[in-house]
Amino acid sequence: GDEASIGYTAYSLLNTLHDQNGKFLPIAIDQFGDFRPAGYHYLDIPFVALLGLTEFAVRLPAALFGSLAVVAIYLLVFELFENRKIAGLSSILLAVLPWDVNISRASSESVIATFFVILGVYFYLKFVKRKAFSSLYLGLSSVLFIVSFFFYHAHRFFVPALFPFLFLISFFAFRKKKKKIIGGIVLFGVVLLGLSFFVLFGQGTGRASEVSLLSIPGGTTNLKQAMDEEGTLNPLINRFYNNKLIYYGRFFVNFYSQHLSGDFLFVNNGNPIRYRIPFTGNLYFVMLPFLILGFAFLLSQGLKEKKYHYLLPIVWLLIAPVPAGLTWEDLPNVIRASILIPALLIVTAFGFYEAVSLFKNKKIKTLIIVVSGLLLAHNFLYFCHNYYWRSKIHEPWHRSGAEKEL
Repeated sequence: GDEASIGYTAYSLLNTLHDQNGKFLPIAIDQFGDFRPAGYHYLDIPFVALLGLTEFAVRLPAALFGSLAVVAIYLLVFELFENRKIAGLSSILLAVLPWDVNISRASSESVIATFFVILGVYFYLKFVKRKAFSSLYLGLSSVLFIVSFFFYHAHRFFVPALFPFLFLISFFAFRKKKKKIIGGIVLFGVVLLGLSFFVLFGQGTGRASEVSLLSIPGGTTNLKQAMDEEGTLNPLINRFYNNKLIYYGRFFVNFYSQHLSGDFLFVNNGNPIRYRIPFTGNLYFVMLPFLILGFAFLLSQGLKEKKYHYLLPIVWLLIAPVPAGLTWEDLPNVIRASILIPALLIVTAFGFYEAVSLFKNKKIKTLIIVVSGLLLAHNFLYFCHNYYWRSKIHEPWHRSGAEKEL
């Protein structure tokens, strides 16, 4: 349904400059009170013009940006670690990752928004580390961050939440002069202004108000019941135990943690059900040990050796599930949590590189690389089998039923 709406709105904008509701060049599209960011709808216009109103034309933009992200993550990782092997491995993992392949082939706005965030962080690091063209890098970074807001809601929370940590980590790590600090503050201000524009003029709270924790079905009713069950207990003590902070905080911890659970990452690939691939996780099992090792190596080297920029992937990984954790619908959610993907891959690639580097014997290194490569190949082929074969047989009505007719 979302894809059909994107295609028809792009077709309508192409021919009339109005969306499906008759709004002139809107910055948000109202399907059913959700006010989706309009970026994908505009991006799809040339594809619909050239290829017609087809599934291929609607899905091609996400597939293209999902592919371009392979290059973008290489640039970011190399700028961060100055190591081509870690950067190359990050790109390879992204190219074959079930999570990214799945949503890139289904007109996901979050894929495009994540691409712009990756490049935004990349150019910000270049601004901090380089003297030449620093103003250009700062300008590109701010534009890319703001453009990501035009595509997906979750990134409107993630970028402002990440930026203070990005600012502190980069300047403690590279110890730049006052001019760079001022530039970073200016960038943060510009990003907040861009965010304010989309929230105020793009009905940015529409979808958030529908799926936020504060709108969870039965939320206030259950809290009131808990207070009533205290009977004649002193009202102040009652409020101390039964209040919105504790009540909704428990929900948040539960929903947040689901997006970092082994089940979501490695066993079942989550919700909405139309993105469900049978017998498949979002990551490959072969990545698990290196993800754990990578987290430990980055944390250790970042703090003990004062390589504070090594902490960036860890901070990214911990902040990324927050937007999804603040919602209640379709959890754990592969779209709202998709900004996790770059951090997971960077941590895994770093863990693999450091684990191999621990061994001085070339034969052992070669053995680890060959065995890991074979396991990755098996995991990838298993994913392809489930995606291209089983998903068409196992409950196909959730995703593949009557799509051409629609």
